[in-house]
This record gives sequence, C-alpha cells and structure tokens, in this order.
Amino acid sequence: MRLTDTKNNEARLVPLTQAATEVFKQALNNPVRPLDCDLVFFGEPGKKGKLGPYAYTKLWNQAKKQARLDDFRFHDLRHEAVSRLVEAGLSGGRFDQWAQVHADAEEIYPPEGGGPGRKAG
Repeated sequence: MRLTDTKNNEARLVPLTQAATEVFKQALNNPVRPLDCDLVFFGEPGKKGKLGPYAYTKLWNQAKKQARLDDFRFHDLRHEAVSRLVEAGLSGGRFDQWAQVHADAEEIYPPEGGGPGRKAG
C-alpha cells in the first residue's frame, strides 16, 4: 500500500499481508462509504456534515478496562509487532523499511541479548 498523506509529508510503501489487503478492499467497497470520502475507516459526519475519521477511543478504553490494561496505549501495539518481527529474525534494511524506525533501531529493538522492547545498554 502506498501512503501519500504522512506525518513527515514523505510518501512511503507499507507492505501488507493478503488478509490485510482483503480487509482494506472490503472497507473501500463498503456500500455505506460515500464515494467522495477518502477515509477507509470513517465515523459519523461532523458539524459541517463532512465525514471524519472513526473515533475508536471509547471502544479502546472499554477494551483496556475489560483487559485490566490501564497504562496500555494503542501505539504499544506497533512496538509489540516490531519486537515480534525482530524475534523472528527480521532486521536490517527490510526491518527499517517496514518499521519506519530511526537509525538507532537496533538499540531500541536489539537483535539478541536485550529481549524484545528493551533498550540495549
């Protein structure tokens, strides 16, 4: 998937599994989704009648409470996924490209010895 609207304004490619690709295709072909909406996961119209991004905060907080994970942030899921990929042996250029991490990625996600998600040092 090619992302053009990013935080740093640099387009990038994001590899997706076939299952993830299928989810996106289904979401884009959702008959409820207006054709003029460029969002994949959209919420209710705002004050000006324009659809905004889906607001998952209420459901996320309910899930955290049910799972007793009070200090867990949504971004922690990305960190966990990257840690598991490092454990599975993904590293170097492919890792950096997929994770979009900084040059010190191996300090944050050490390939061995530091364990997943532990800062080396």
